[in-house]
Amino acid sequence: MAGKKTVEKKGGIHRARAAGSQSLFRYPKLRIGAGDRARFWFLSDGEDEYFDGARFHLFPRTTRSGKVYNQEVMCLRLRTDGDESCTFCEEGHEEMALRFSIWIWVDHVLHLGDNPDPEGQAWEQIRLAAEKGKKKGRIMFKEAIGQPMVIWMAYGKEWVWFSQFDAALNQYGTLEGRLYELKRVGSNMQDTDYTLSMVKATKLPKTTAEKVEAARVSIDQIFAETVSGAGTARRPTRLSDNQPEDEAEEGAEEAGEEPQEEEGIPQEEEPAEDLV
Repeated sequence: MAGKKTVEKKGGIHRARAAGSQSLFRYPKLRIGAGDRARFWFLSDGEDEYFDGARFHLFPRTTRSGKVYNQEVMCLRLRTDGDESCTFCEEGHEEMALRFSIWIWVDHVLHLGDNPDPEGQAWEQIRLAAEKGKKKGRIMFKEAIGQPMVIWMAYGKEWVWFSQFDAALNQYGTLEGRLYELKRVGSNMQDTDYTLSMVKATKLPKTTAEKVEAARVSIDQIFAETVSGAGTARRPTRLSDNQPEDEAEEGAEEAGEEPQEEEGIPQEEEPAEDLV
């Protein structure tokens, strides 16, 4: 006797469970895995309200799937140079970290492997320009994004990650008017590194203006919203399956295999300049 076909249920408790698993962070955040390359335009000139940094209290949490992450709440005392009190400082909480954030328009992300969603559409294959000494460039898989997001990053050891954004502003005088790439290597907090590169000088398409203005708010407002939800820092672990920024699945970089040779695979240029 044939078994009954399983039908995925999306209403009732299933929808309620999904709602409970959503992140408290309501702005689209760029998340890239090991070996990924995000290509984007900055939505900030580098000296406006769309680029900012602050120090955050860190509160360890564990998702329902067992992954560990930190809930981050901006320190009001440090943000205001002591003009406002911080409840967590008064309680003696000392685990803190620096974070910076900036609005970007993500055009696409290049992955080592194809779309892992079996029901999703296959990603376009592209070939990178050949590196020096090699006949052919690597084939990667292009996930089209086309939306504004925020980069939310640690400053890095000795500010090595933040310094690359600082270098771009110092070198070009503005962050706007160029296509950039942010590449990640490593799969955990111990070996992860990021490289910011300038791909080419080209302006953000004007067709994006409406979406940008509808989504973009000041980074200061985004930081402030972590404080407005600070009561959650005292509650039990929230129901979130979101993967923390500094965490990726072990072996993710090695998982992408070189696809079979195919004719007609479009070329994608390599960055013109690393900002390290």
